[in-house]
Amino acid sequence: MEELIWAKTILGVYNSIEKYILKLDTTISNLSLMPQLNVDMVTSKIIDLSDRKISLINLKIIIEKLIASCKAKHLRILSLRHIQGLTMEEIALVMDITERTCYRLYADALKNFVVNMQNFGYSSSWFYEYLKMEKWILHQFAREYARGDNLKITSSANYNSIKGHKEFNFNSIYANQLRKSLF
Repeated sequence: MEELIWAKTILGVYNSIEKYILKLDTTISNLSLMPQLNVDMVTSKIIDLSDRKISLINLKIIIEKLIASCKAKHLRILSLRHIQGLTMEEIALVMDITERTCYRLYADALKNFVVNMQNFGYSSSWFYEYLKMEKWILHQFAREYARGDNLKITSSANYNSIKGHKEFNFNSIYANQLRKSLF
């Protein structure tokens, strides 16, 4: 089920979104200081980067809305894991449950999150289309898929867009993505 992989992906990138937004802001600021670029080129790049920033802000809001719409016990574990960044061991201690129960509750929470995604109309194809410019998120999706505990991707076109990206470095991907978007 691709939706489960997307759920893991977007929850997994939640805490990185703010960092990317800040990097986009820095890039936008630096663009205005590049005298070798003409005004039309700078304006076009600033608009493109600003659109990406808006998309990432909206993604963060979508994730928060989906988490908030989960059942109370699922809301707590997803918040502790993805918003506060606690490990499963730390969550088990905070919630005063065994690690095994924590992992089971987390799996149930992910399933509830997927149901909420579907109820709000966020399908795999929606995420592919919405995040097509965010290669770092598509790489994270490929990484989740490559872990091997996920079901087969049903769309070969979608799979072809991410295959081969099992290992990567977030910083180099971001730098390459920005370089490509600038020139």
